[in-house]
Amino acid sequence: LYIRLEKYKTAKIILEQILVIYKNNYGIDHLQIAYVLNELAYIHLLEGDIRTSESLLKEAFQIFQYHKHPKVYLCFKNMAELYFKKSIIAHREGNIESEKIFKNKADYYMEQSLKIGK
Repeated sequence: LYIRLEKYKTAKIILEQILVIYKNNYGIDHLQIAYVLNELAYIHLLEGDIRTSESLLKEAFQIFQYHKHPKVYLCFKNMAELYFKKSIIAHREGNIESEKIFKNKADYYMEQSLKIGK
């Protein structure tokens, strides 16, 4: 709800509190942790904090992969968006080679997301 209302700071505070509670109760590799990490990553991405977003997505991805869970497509979808944003930044900086690399990665992650989502 807070994400839809663009109240990212509030959403992050709540999700970070939930993350601590879940880690204490479920351990560090529980699927609920992956969901929270994915949501936190998405908020950071919306705020333009690409580094933090990427780090959180990788952590969520590892948990989903560990459990061989089909919701890993959520990470793929967000990674696609992240690399698309990176390609835009590279384009603005005039770095055409990086732009192409990031676009290819965005395409790859979107394809993976769609494969699993079928």
